[in-house]
Amino acid sequence: MNTSIFKYGRTWSIGRESAMLDVRHCVLVCVMLTRAFGTNTCMEERVKDTKLLGHMFLVLEAPREETCFQVCLRSSRCLSVNWEAAVRRCELNSVSGQHNDRVNVSGAVYMQVNMPSCQVLGHVCGHRSCDPTEFCVTVRGGAGYLCVTTDTYQGCYGQANKDRLLPTDDDISSNSMTIPMCSAHCQTLNKPYIALHKGKDCSCGTTLDTGGHSLLADSSCSKACFGDSSTFCGATWKVSVYKNE
Repeated sequence: MNTSIFKYGRTWSIGRESAMLDVRHCVLVCVMLTRAFGTNTCMEERVKDTKLLGHMFLVLEAPREETCFQVCLRSSRCLSVNWEAAVRRCELNSVSGQHNDRVNVSGAVYMQVNMPSCQVLGHVCGHRSCDPTEFCVTVRGGAGYLCVTTDTYQGCYGQANKDRLLPTDDDISSNSMTIPMCSAHCQTLNKPYIALHKGKDCSCGTTLDTGGHSLLADSSCSKACFGDSSTFCGATWKVSVYKNE
């Protein structure tokens, strides 16, 4: 089962006017929804020192427990969450109520969505529901939400220290790096191309100019992403390149 990770950054900015409008509108929508359908109303169950294993489809770093649960409410696939406050880890699960898959984990909290009460929310992320090829992430420290598109693989390319495939102006590096994390970062900057390097580094580009860069075998980009060992994020002086669609 593939698991994706997205980490928001307080210093990140939304690079598109439409996205700026989405977030502004979302702040109002989120306030309205919170008043009408509080977290307690939408929560079927909350169990301390417990996690549900084997059904996770998305992992985020969230600022607080309530934000973690709100992201779940905005995903049509999410039925429960695991929250670990010590590392701000939010795991979205595609099932709920599987007591035999629950384990004791000190400091963790398991929360289950009350679907009959919360279906009326419509899984709104920003100002709309995400398409099947998108997932909902938090922006601006959890103050808003944004639908992020999936990405299309372009290939594995070689690069040198002074001859990077994509500009390094907006680079980010994280020990939790995944393809969706890099994709979301570049999408907020309105840059469709992403390049992952050494398992943890992410670069963004408006265009992809491969001149002078060798297209390598996919196996050359063999460094697992630090945040998702089931996928690859380039290697030393090699980049895995994707395009946001």
